[in-house]
Amino acid sequence: VTVRADISGKLDDIVLTLSETQLTVPAGTAFDPLMLVAQAGSSEGNNDLMDRVQVENYVNAEIPGSYSVVYTLTSLDNTQQARAILRVTVTGGTS
Repeated sequence: VTVRADISGKLDDIVLTLSETQLTVPAGTAFDPLMLVAQAGSSEGNNDLMDRVQVENYVNAEIPGSYSVVYTLTSLDNTQQARAILRVTVTGGTS
């Protein structure tokens, strides 16, 4: 049995880009990790997959230390995945 398929169109790789890869914040500062996502979409520059970004956020902005935030983007058809890591340093705060 021979199966022949004619497929047209273009498959774009997904891209997940952060505006920063390292961030330092004083203790007590509000921290929203999604604000650092610069692009979540196709390699064509579309930002159409923002709602598919999953965030593993272990930052406790009240306690000084070093933390990591892991961002994962999965394509609509679940065949591609992109990851990005943000390193966050929470400093001693303001006096």
